[in-house]
Amino acid sequence: MFDVSSPSKIYTTILSEVDKLLLSFKNPAKDEELEIAWKSAKQNLSVSRQEILDSLSELEKNAEWDVFTIAFYGETNAGKSTLIETLRILLAEPGKAKERQEFSRKVEEYGKIQAAITKTHQNMDSVTNKYKDKFNDIDNQLKNISLQLQKNAEEIQSLKNEVDKLNSAAQLEKKGSVANFFKYLFRKLPSQKALKNTLKEIAEKESGIVIVNGQQNELLQSKEKLNDELNGQVNEIKEKQEQLNNEASLLSTQIKAHNDGQIIGDGRSDFTRDVTSYRFEAKGQKFALLDLPGIEGNESLVLGNINVAVQKAHAVFYVTSKSTPPQTGDKGTEGTLQKIKKHLGHQTEVFTVFNKRVKNPNSLNERLVDEDEAGGLQALDKIMHSHLGKQYGSTYSLSAYPAFLAVANCWQNDFASKKEKFIGHFASPQTLIDRAKVQAFSAWLTTDVVSNCKAKIKKSNLMKTVGVLNRTVAGIHEIIKQSAKAHKDIVEREKSTRIQLDDAKKIFKKRLKAATNTAIQNFKNDARNKIYEDIKQEMNDSDFKDALEKYIKEGIENLQSSLEEEVNRIIDIFKEDVYDIMTKHQKDAEELLALYSKTGKFDKKFELNIDIKSGINWFEHLMSFSGSAVGMIVALKAVLFVKILVVIGLVVVVAKFIYDLFRSAESRKAQQRKSADENIEKIGQTALESINSNLAEAYKSLDTGIGDIKEELAKTHDRIIEVNKILANAESNLTRLAAAIKIEGEK
Repeated sequence: MFDVSSPSKIYTTILSEVDKLLLSFKNPAKDEELEIAWKSAKQNLSVSRQEILDSLSELEKNAEWDVFTIAFYGETNAGKSTLIETLRILLAEPGKAKERQEFSRKVEEYGKIQAAITKTHQNMDSVTNKYKDKFNDIDNQLKNISLQLQKNAEEIQSLKNEVDKLNSAAQLEKKGSVANFFKYLFRKLPSQKALKNTLKEIAEKESGIVIVNGQQNELLQSKEKLNDELNGQVNEIKEKQEQLNNEASLLSTQIKAHNDGQIIGDGRSDFTRDVTSYRFEAKGQKFALLDLPGIEGNESLVLGNINVAVQKAHAVFYVTSKSTPPQTGDKGTEGTLQKIKKHLGHQTEVFTVFNKRVKNPNSLNERLVDEDEAGGLQALDKIMHSHLGKQYGSTYSLSAYPAFLAVANCWQNDFASKKEKFIGHFASPQTLIDRAKVQAFSAWLTTDVVSNCKAKIKKSNLMKTVGVLNRTVAGIHEIIKQSAKAHKDIVEREKSTRIQLDDAKKIFKKRLKAATNTAIQNFKNDARNKIYEDIKQEMNDSDFKDALEKYIKEGIENLQSSLEEEVNRIIDIFKEDVYDIMTKHQKDAEELLALYSKTGKFDKKFELNIDIKSGINWFEHLMSFSGSAVGMIVALKAVLFVKILVVIGLVVVVAKFIYDLFRSAESRKAQQRKSADENIEKIGQTALESINSNLAEAYKSLDTGIGDIKEELAKTHDRIIEVNKILANAESNLTRLAAAIKIEGEK
């Protein structure tokens, strides 16, 4: 049935079929009133076609046909990124493998630099030790010289003291005798000889001090030279150390940049906002994993990315950290379950991944899922099956965080300390990852899930087009549903309006009858009062005849004028009553249609567009009746004047009879009053009969007008029925098209 040789041909074929279905409806109604209903239905179908076109174009743009794609979908902070990062490591995703190689290379370089830094420290120790011995030798020599200088100074001081003593002794000896005096002059005294020797010794010692000071200066210069040499070598080593430390610091930063876990959230909501794709190949099958933003974050930031990712995906893993069914929303707020149904309602395969939160190694037992959790997951599977049907698979339980720590490259971050803690608790990293069940999940993913990819890709993408059609069908069905409710209520509204129109017509007829009777009575009273006043003045029969004829003519003219005015007033009241009834009917009908349009869950672009005013020219009908009624009243004048000639003839006959039989004035007055009463009553009755006859003709126009209005009222729900017929046809055809595409996808 369908050309599935290429993705573009698939979408083109489907859109062509939709065009045939939605654009092939011909106007089934020949009357002008139902033309509006047909146009309304066509307008909604045109909107449906455009939405299908937009959705198919979006699918064609975003759908993946070459690589089997799996979307990791779920709540914020459920561990989607942690699981994907672990799988990237285990399955050697090319980007991750390259990153880890770079990590290892940088760590190796860092080790070499650290070895070089250690060597510089050893060189520093060797140099300082070497110069330390030389400094010690010089310091020892300087110490000996210092001791020698100190000793010489002490000896010189002692000799100087001896000089003072010898000088004193020479003075005493000089005074002892003349001989001593002359000896003193020639320095022959023993003390003087001893003084000379002492001064000579002092001079010799002072000369020795000069020599020792020279030696001391030479040693100090040697020490200063050695110190300069030492500082030079130390500074050279320090510069080397600084250079190596800078290189080590830079490498450490670079290593951190290649740490595993860069994509893992830090607990903040909406840490992941963009969709990232990671491509793999296992056992000859190419596939991709999509890391989606969390569905419980700020949807205004991430909803578009989620929708695009879901359109690309051929299978979805719903990742949750809760072993309970997803929650439904409160009033006016979508819950997780509603979001899952909305986002994943058209996927070929959907699985739940229960990612158990484990932050302490003591919590990671051999039995990963306890009894309570197992019961909750069974309930979750049941709920998911009920909402997603056959496309839902089952639940897979694991704990991504410990598995990540077991295999991750971690450098100077929180993961590093936690990795050490977890691995220290277990015998080996392999034991840890086995407990976490992620490696087994990886094996299942690359065998059971990623298999027969071409067929799965085709099925998934065709099912998405089925989803597009089903959404449109649901929208059309919702219009039909709401339209049916509106039809039911509008029919009830119509019944009430019909009753009100009948009541208004009855009241109108009663008012006309009362007005006619009042007008006739006023005519009779007025004519009677006037002729009675003339009779009191004693009229002859000829004057009586003329006066009565005059008053009757005047009365008829007044009757026609006053009755026309009163009929017009009553007609205006009637028109206002009908106007209010019809306005209320239209308002109520419009409010009902608006209410059902607003309460519908279908796309707001659809409209329950039924123009309830179209074709109901009730004002024209009322104007037609009004003209008829007033015209009938105006026509009374000519009719009544013909009748009056007959009555006047009666007056003459009666007058002659009275003239012949009675001659007294009082008798004549009584007889004239009697004749006036009879003639006035006769004219009144004739007028009443004529008016009622004419009104009876006018009532036929009224009944026709009200009947026409009632027929127009019925056409309101006829239009709704017609809209529903056209939409039901489209719903049926699109449903069959969706079923055919589904069958094609199963092949």
